[in-house]
Amino acid sequence: MRLAQISLNNLRRRKAKALFSITSLALGVAIFVTLQSVGNTLQSDLAHRLDQYGANIIVLPKSDSLNLSYGGLNVGGVTYGQQYIGTDALSLITKIDDAESISTVSPKVIGALPTEHGESLIVGVDFQQEFTLKKWWSLTGQQPQGPWEVLLGAEAADKMNMQPGDTFRLSDTNVLVAGVLEETGSQDDYAIFLQLSSAQKLLDMQGKISLIEISALCTTCPIKEISDQIGQAIPTAKVTPLKEAVVGRMATTTRLATFATAISVLVIIISSLVVLATIMGSVNDRTREIGILRAIGFRQSQVAIIILIEAILIGLLGGITGMSLGYLGYTLGARVLTVQGGATFSVALAFWPIMVATLLAILASLPGVWKATRLEPVEAIRVL
Repeated sequence: MRLAQISLNNLRRRKAKALFSITSLALGVAIFVTLQSVGNTLQSDLAHRLDQYGANIIVLPKSDSLNLSYGGLNVGGVTYGQQYIGTDALSLITKIDDAESISTVSPKVIGALPTEHGESLIVGVDFQQEFTLKKWWSLTGQQPQGPWEVLLGAEAADKMNMQPGDTFRLSDTNVLVAGVLEETGSQDDYAIFLQLSSAQKLLDMQGKISLIEISALCTTCPIKEISDQIGQAIPTAKVTPLKEAVVGRMATTTRLATFATAISVLVIIISSLVVLATIMGSVNDRTREIGILRAIGFRQSQVAIIILIEAILIGLLGGITGMSLGYLGYTLGARVLTVQGGATFSVALAFWPIMVATLLAILASLPGVWKATRLEPVEAIRVL
């Protein structure tokens, strides 16, 4: 009779114990696969959301006298005494080596212009890029469409007593209030936003940019390297990575992954201990059987192979069952969490736990193998 057949017969005769071992290992693998898959998806989704939450690189003109106020630029009066960045910088940014890791590039022109209510902070932006960069913006009215439609910050609208649909004179030009931002608690509340080209014209800054805010996918690329590449491409600019934001994002996603891994490993260890206890108990129960096998000529290596085959079968069955349950758990978890997108169920994550489960079952069987192979035939037969 082949050794594998003996192992199968042993499992059939001890169905309850075999089922208990397979179930415990399957639950461990299922929890591991579910937590890792859902954890990876949540981590990717969280990173996706965080990457959209504002700029993490600021590009400013080099100037020793530059003070920071709005996005890194002080505009306290009509004269500034500072350099500006040329609009050609935008095309240079798209040509750096890691350009594919940049999600948003939002240029700005900043200045001060007279209105019917006094001097006001003017910010010229590309509205499409600005709304992509600032997901938290919420407004009453609509997004500006025409060249002379503006968006007012909450404080600016309150000061000027303006609502969507009103018009007022900005410098020598009549402009329409398309929308009013809800209060943000930042300098945006005091600004008047209009199209970049329109602001450049009013401020007599054609071809010039005050600053550029960049959002890079920091979970998939090194922010410092991107900043260095932009600095080399635009030598007249000072490129500043917002290290605190990057470190905070990475720390959050790393903690999430570490927690999921720690729980998963703990569950797998507990499952392995259950398999160890079951196999050791099986060896103790089969002392007479092992003694007979040794008495009729089975070598120690053959006895060890019989027990190892049982462990491998338990590991494979437990791993396959656990993988299936894990996929089901992942599907239900992803549906309940309703993430925006990110990681899908990994084929590698689906199959390597089966190998791990099998290896753990083998390792858990080693004490039983050692005990069985050290058992002398005469000593085993005494229990008859």
